[in-house]
Amino acid sequence: MAAVLPAQESMEQDMFDTMSEGDKAVVVVVHKNADGDLGQEGIRLFEAKIQSAYSNCDFRQACTTQGAIADIPSPDELLGLLNKDGYTHVLMQTSDLFEGTDMQYLRQIVETAQGDFKHLRLGEPLLYDLSDYEELAKFIIKDFSQSKEAGILVCQDTEGQFTPAYTMLDHVLREESSQNWFVVNLNGKPSFTSLIKQMKAYKIKKVHLLPFNAKASEAIQAKWRKEFEKEGLKVTVAPKRLSQQDAFLNLFLKHIQQAEKNRRLTAKEQKFILR
Repeated sequence: MAAVLPAQESMEQDMFDTMSEGDKAVVVVVHKNADGDLGQEGIRLFEAKIQSAYSNCDFRQACTTQGAIADIPSPDELLGLLNKDGYTHVLMQTSDLFEGTDMQYLRQIVETAQGDFKHLRLGEPLLYDLSDYEELAKFIIKDFSQSKEAGILVCQDTEGQFTPAYTMLDHVLREESSQNWFVVNLNGKPSFTSLIKQMKAYKIKKVHLLPFNAKASEAIQAKWRKEFEKEGLKVTVAPKRLSQQDAFLNLFLKHIQQAEKNRRLTAKEQKFILR
């Protein structure tokens, strides 16, 4: 029986190498709303990093939630405007953390608009494949671990759609840290109840909370620090949430650079390669 080969999803081709006289390039960042997953300060840092890396390109913003940010269009509206303004090369990067409904919506828009540009590329969300999880886990362990404490990455999934992603992050983080780091999802799994059972099983008395994103930081201040303390744990909290850290934001930069240098193949092209 012949082996089944994995699908080739992309081919190496730097989109800017294809530019000729008269072509115009623009970098677009896409958010859910004014706060997004990163919070306003995180979004500011995210945009500054992308703009710095692509200072020779024009810069635009889009928002997947209609009217959520004043004077900022939706992705499909913006792509229509860019086409009218004569842009030929469009490189987009989302500030989404995971693959969810917003990313699926954005992918559909990009697929529909492909024919309007010479190149239209979209970078992946923060945690897209296993290497992203491993890279983030190693950064957390290196920069946030404190002696004689368990580290807890606190996440807040208000939409309830990212439980599998947080479970994966918990698995990778614990594997990389030899059980010194845990993930808790305040609106899903891994749950607070499950986490407390583990703290008691490991006889952990001190925990260091690291907020994953803006919503988690707000939740810790409003309620959850006290909930940890009610369980008899001595609690410290990281002064800055993970989503404001440079190494965290570099994962987004990695994805937009991958999109720049690699063209995603269509389903038809992938099928042809596997023949």
